[in-house]
Amino acid sequence: MKKLKIWFEAPTQLGLLTILLLLFAIAFAALTAKGDVRSNTIERIDYSISYLLRYAPTHPLRKSHMKRRELATQNELFARRHRVCPYLLTAMEYYESSFEISAEGSAGETGILQTHGTASFRCKQMGFDLKTQAGQVECGAWWLAGRIKQCGSVKRGLVAYACGKCKTVSHVVNWRVERRIKLAERLKAR
Repeated sequence: MKKLKIWFEAPTQLGLLTILLLLFAIAFAALTAKGDVRSNTIERIDYSISYLLRYAPTHPLRKSHMKRRELATQNELFARRHRVCPYLLTAMEYYESSFEISAEGSAGETGILQTHGTASFRCKQMGFDLKTQAGQVECGAWWLAGRIKQCGSVKRGLVAYACGKCKTVSHVVNWRVERRIKLAERLKAR
């Protein structure tokens, strides 16, 4: 009789323990689901940056996973803060400066997102430190979000980011803007 009692208690205790572990796992997954989505986005942006730099073996971001991860995290954070697509920011960084923080353009643009003139002045007024990567990325995201809101669409916002007006000035500007949008869509689909 004693053996029979032990035989019935062991599976019951094991079944109860299994159910408790399963409930704990479900609760833990529900609590961390939001964080997983964010880290997945950061990983995808990080992968996108390394994909875009596949033919540049000497690029500093190609060599350093930590710097790439830092840029991907900043893209995701500031894109979310200013309600811009992080893949669009990544595409812009690629086309504007090839992810070079100290890049300088021929018209006086500086930084990873090539801000200049009014954009740089307003970003400095807002308190962004344009000497740091984080400041440059946040400035670019903030400025792009403002242009998109002002012009009413992403395409026109990118045109305004490039040349200051919501209208396309030339077919070259239109072609460049469409390249950025297509790259952002490709990166997002990866």
